[in-house]
Amino acid sequence: MAPRRHHLLGPAYTIAVICAASSVPTALYAEYARTYHLSPLAVTSLFAVYVTAVIPTMLLCGGSSDVWGRRRVAGCGLALSALASGLFASAVTPVALYAGRLLQGAAAGLVTGAATAALADGEQSARATGGARTGAGGAGPEPRTGRPRRVGRGSAVSLASLAISLGSAGGPLMSGLVAAASPAPLVYPFLVNLVLLLPTLLLPWPPGVSGERTSWRPRRPTIPRRARRTFTGVAVTTVFSWSLLGLFLALIPSVTRELDGGSGTALGGAIVALMLTASALTQPWAKRMAAGRGQLTGLAVMPVGLTGLAVAAHLGSLPLLLVAAVAAGVGQGLGFAGALTDLAAVTPPGVRAEVLSAAYVIGYLALSVPVLGVGAAASRAGLLPAVIGFGALGAPGCLIAFCVVRRLNTGAPVGAAAAAGTGSSAGGGSRSAGRAPTLRATGRNGEPSR
Repeated sequence: MAPRRHHLLGPAYTIAVICAASSVPTALYAEYARTYHLSPLAVTSLFAVYVTAVIPTMLLCGGSSDVWGRRRVAGCGLALSALASGLFASAVTPVALYAGRLLQGAAAGLVTGAATAALADGEQSARATGGARTGAGGAGPEPRTGRPRRVGRGSAVSLASLAISLGSAGGPLMSGLVAAASPAPLVYPFLVNLVLLLPTLLLPWPPGVSGERTSWRPRRPTIPRRARRTFTGVAVTTVFSWSLLGLFLALIPSVTRELDGGSGTALGGAIVALMLTASALTQPWAKRMAAGRGQLTGLAVMPVGLTGLAVAAHLGSLPLLLVAAVAAGVGQGLGFAGALTDLAAVTPPGVRAEVLSAAYVIGYLALSVPVLGVGAAASRAGLLPAVIGFGALGAPGCLIAFCVVRRLNTGAPVGAAAAAGTGSSAGGGSRSAGRAPTLRATGRNGEPSR
C-alpha cells in the first residue's frame, strides 16, 4: 500500500484548504458585527447562508465526479473558492459578504464529495495492489484482528474527516492571527488564503475507480440497499456532531469576546481552533474501533462538552470554556470520523461520491439550522443565555441519539454488512442479506451491482 499513499495528499489537502477557506470568516464575525452593526441573528445568518448554496450543489452535483472525474469537479470548486476570497477581501458592504459565503458554499459542495470519494478510491486501489502482491486480492482478513477486511474503511476515509477538522481549525486560527497583526484585518486573511490554494495545482491525486456510472445528470442522491440502515445511524450522528461544530464556528468567538471583556480576534479564533484540533487528534482512533463504536463514543462524549459550554457561559468562566472546547472536539471528532468511515465501508465505489455527498448534505443542514435558532434566541434574550439553552437541550439529545444509533448497529452490524459487501465491491456479486431498508431509494443507479 505504501507506494500509492502519496496520491492521497492531493485530495486530503484540497479538503483541508476548502474547509479552511470556508472558516476564515469565523474569527472575523465579531469584527464584522462591529463594523457593519450586525445583530447576533445577522451574524449567524452570514455564517449559515452558504448552506443555501452548498446543499443544492451537493444534491444536484454530488455524483458528478463519479462520471467526470474527481479532480476536475474539485478544481471547479477551488476556482469558486478563490473568487469568494476575492469578494471578501474587497467587500465594502454586507452584500459582498453574503455573496462570498454563497460562493464558498458552492465550492464546498463540489469539493467535499469529490475529494472524499477520491480518498476512498485511493485506499481501495492501494489495498487491491497490496492484495495482488500477497495473492489475497485485498479481500482477506485484517492481519491484526482476523476480522473481514472492509473495503474503503482504511486510513484514507478517516483522512477525509481529519482533513476537514484540520482545515476548519486552521482557517480561524490563521485569520485571527493575521487579522491581529495586519493593518487591514478584514483583507489580509483572505489574501493568505488565496496563496494556500496554489499547492492544489501541483499535488498528486489517485486514479479513479470505475463503477456502475457511465453518465450523469442532476438528481437526488440515492442510497444503496445494503447501506441504508448504516446511513440512518450516520445521519443521526452527523446531526449532533455538526450542530456542535456550527455553534463553535459561528458564535464562540463572540462568546469569547463577552467572557473576556472585548478581546481581539486572535483569542476567539484560537478557541475554535482548539476545539477542532482536539477533533482532528482523536479522529484516527475512530478507524481503530469496531464498526459503530466511533459514533457511539462520540455521542457519549459530546454531552460533556455541551454541559461544560453551558456552565462556562453561566459562570462567565473562560478556563471552563477551554475545557469544554476540548471535550466537544473529542466527541465531534470521534462521532464524525466513525460515521464517515462506517458509511464508506458499505458503499460501492461507483456511487461513493453520491452517497458521501448525501451525508454531507445532512451535515451542512445541521451546521446551519440549529445555530440560526441560537442566533434568533440571542437577539431576544442575549448571547450567553442562548448558548446555555443550546447546551441544556443538546446534551440530553446526544444521549437519545446514542440509544438510537446503538439500536441500529445492534440490528444490522456495519461489519457484517461490509463483509457481505466486499465481494460485491470487488467483483460484482452478492445481495445484501440485512434487514429491510429504512430509507427509500430513488433510482436504479444507487442499487448494488448484482
